Amino acid sequence: MKRITIFASLLTSLFLSATAVAQEDLTKEITVETDYTPHERKAKKLNLLPAVSKPPKTTGNISYSEWSVPTDVPATAPLMMPYGYMTSHDFSHYRGYLDLAAGSYANIAANAGYAIVAKPETMLNIWLQHNSTWSGRNRSENLPEDLTEPLKQKFNNNIIALDFSHRFHSGTFSASAMCHFDHFNYYGGYGFVSYHTDNATGLDGDNILVPDYHTNGWNSSDSMQTVNEFAIALGWRNNRSDDAFKYSANIIFSHFGFSKSVNKSIGNKGLGDNRFALSVSGETNHRSDLNFGADARFEYLGRNFPELEHILGAPTPPEYLKHTDGMGLITISPFARYAKDKLSARVGANVQFSLSDGSSLRISPNVSLSYAASSAFAIELKATGGKSITTLSDIYSQNRYLCPISPLSNPYVPVDAELSLRIGPFTGFYAKLLAGYGIFKDMPLPLITPYDLDDYCTTYEPSEIKGWKAGFELGYRYNSLADARLGLTYSPQELDKGYFLGFDRAKCVADFNVTITPIEKLKVNLGYQLRAKRSSAKSTNVNDPTDASNQIPTVNLYDIGTVSNLSLGASYQVTKMLSVFASGSNLLGKKWDNYYSLGAQGFTLMAGASLVF
Repeated sequence: MKRITIFASLLTSLFLSATAVAQEDLTKEITVETDYTPHERKAKKLNLLPAVSKPPKTTGNISYSEWSVPTDVPATAPLMMPYGYMTSHDFSHYRGYLDLAAGSYANIAANAGYAIVAKPETMLNIWLQHNSTWSGRNRSENLPEDLTEPLKQKFNNNIIALDFSHRFHSGTFSASAMCHFDHFNYYGGYGFVSYHTDNATGLDGDNILVPDYHTNGWNSSDSMQTVNEFAIALGWRNNRSDDAFKYSANIIFSHFGFSKSVNKSIGNKGLGDNRFALSVSGETNHRSDLNFGADARFEYLGRNFPELEHILGAPTPPEYLKHTDGMGLITISPFARYAKDKLSARVGANVQFSLSDGSSLRISPNVSLSYAASSAFAIELKATGGKSITTLSDIYSQNRYLCPISPLSNPYVPVDAELSLRIGPFTGFYAKLLAGYGIFKDMPLPLITPYDLDDYCTTYEPSEIKGWKAGFELGYRYNSLADARLGLTYSPQELDKGYFLGFDRAKCVADFNVTITPIEKLKVNLGYQLRAKRSSAKSTNVNDPTDASNQIPTVNLYDIGTVSNLSLGASYQVTKMLSVFASGSNLLGKKWDNYYSLGAQGFTLMAGASLVF
């Protein structure tokens, strides 16, 4: 009996140990074919701007377009907006969905969609998205503790869109329309700042100046801002086959505008963009392993830049209009695509003609090479680059609190290269190593200035940086019970050096995610995001900041803190149509700024339900 008891105890210990090991390696399901680089922001502008955040869905009858609309969780600053823990939806037997969630800080998130027409040859969808917060007490470490309570963060963001497509014998026609409205306040600031001396002297023998912050003249109604955006898109693509000539064409027109300047006392209107883009692409099959093709795109941006006479006491200076007062860009990208056995390659170039904004002709690489020595070993090289037009919507999608009268530069990337090595999977485990180098010119990066206007909105300044990056990704899958993934990218940052990992100039970006499915209908997710050693350029004055005639501006890199976000969420499928979910963010209660003086939300809880019908 003792032997049987000891043997049973050993079996039990081994079972518990195996379970503990399995539970240590938890995360999402790994799809090795889709490589991942944690929170990496490329300097180039995609043909389509950031996608609307919608509930993920499985393959089914409903599909939704990707629009140039702000995502509600910027990668550079988690918790800037409320966001629900969305469950996956199976639309194979349903035509609509509805998600509702609410939580702390009076955060509300709602998403809905319905397939008005869902036929094999014709599709017409309507979808809506709402995100809002009404009571965000987001204190900033960059504002004095004795400052009168800053305004609470509030915003009310709404999107409605229609998507249509019809398949003819020769091809498919698509059309989409979107309307976006956002009403928010500049919550992270104060009215104005004055200075007094504290009767102490600095190294130069002058009295030390101490700032005094004031909130009079700055109230709720004065700080409100409104964004109006709409877009229309038309597209056509021929019915494709493996050996036929493939082509497509798309036209997009969009408008984005701020209703006013920073506050009512200035009295100026805010910036506005009108954008037109026409793109065509074609590809022909030369032989079974070789294709030739080209992409062509014409884009024009007209910017309504308000006069700044009320602020500067003179008409808007020409340097404010540079890079902003209308720009056209023609891009032609010929390429050859080769795929045979273990080697696949795309070799091409981006040839660009600027109708304004500096040099008229630029050529940059557009190359990707991949060699798979075996199913468990592959190496890949990518090199891209090019000129792009920065729109207000581009910056707004990262930071809705950009200064609505600030000029924006248009980046040029001579080269952005990355070399990666993938190993695995071996019994559920895989690893990826990567290294890269990039040169980024005229990047619109945040600049902190000594003037009070920029203490509750963000100014962007043309900047040039170049540097290297290195990183890795590790993943492990344990049957259907658990998946785990850890990714990290590092790049040293100086004022003019560093790889572009985001507008917050983070030195180290890490993302850890664990998903466990203890039973079929229950999913639990644990995540951790880190953006360490974030920084921003800061303009300071060597001499008396109260004397405009005696100021020598200097620019340095200023530490804006580290993002450390621990999150936990769970969803349970009650029936085939109904799921419930809950999530918590910033569980460690860390304090950081999304951008300078714009404090992020603290410990946040959200809960809700999801219905398909």
